[in-house]
Amino acid sequence: MNLEKYWGKTVRIVDINVEVWEGKVTGIDYAFNYDDIEYDELELRINGTLFVFPENHIKSIELINQGAKKNQGPQKNHYYMLHDLPHRAMIIKVNEWGKEFYFDILSKKWQPIKIMINYLWPYSDTFNMYDEMEEAEALKIVQSFINVPWSFEETDKGQKSQGYSQVILKMLADGVNGNVENYYNYFLDLTAKLGEEEFAEGWLQENEELYDLINDEDMYYFYVEEDTRDRKMCQAFLKPYYEEAKRIMEKYD
Repeated sequence: MNLEKYWGKTVRIVDINVEVWEGKVTGIDYAFNYDDIEYDELELRINGTLFVFPENHIKSIELINQGAKKNQGPQKNHYYMLHDLPHRAMIIKVNEWGKEFYFDILSKKWQPIKIMINYLWPYSDTFNMYDEMEEAEALKIVQSFINVPWSFEETDKGQKSQGYSQVILKMLADGVNGNVENYYNYFLDLTAKLGEEEFAEGWLQENEELYDLINDEDMYYFYVEEDTRDRKMCQAFLKPYYEEAKRIMEKYD
């Protein structure tokens, strides 16, 4: 029995006692990893409780709504927000056939990816480092990315003086106003841009005071260590930076 294809899916299991179980598959333990286990085991989470089913105790297993989708159209997508550092605040969409996509902020489009096994595999360093989201919530966040009218790439084209600093001010404003996902994604973009000598030197020449403010140690560790889901904490931390950034910018008006 190929249990791996059910990873992360909601399934209906009929066991050898003809009892029916419905829940989400959150892991698989393979027998070859143990000396005292003869069969692979599937972990099923039902209303917060974890149940384990050895493969030889499973009479049948099926995806819930698998039959219904043939008659009623496609099953809705599943959405996840990732929380490990390299992929912090990334939105993942998994369709009914198990194909995965991430929302790429720069292109503002869904792009193919294959990553969720790293978050569903119990022995992975990033196991469970995600939140499953309602479709409406995920699409609201995606729409906010689409609506953002600026980017560092636009600033690089020399649209206006103080362009880099205006981007930073907008980034901080997003965080203070509760658009934490925007703040974290653009901070990640900023970190990458700072590795480019032309960008770093350009911003330093434009506004060294603001450059120093954003590059302080507390700001860096806040981004690395804090929980993106705690909006109030993020807003409280970022507000003094935002107010100071506005004060610095007023000196150049």
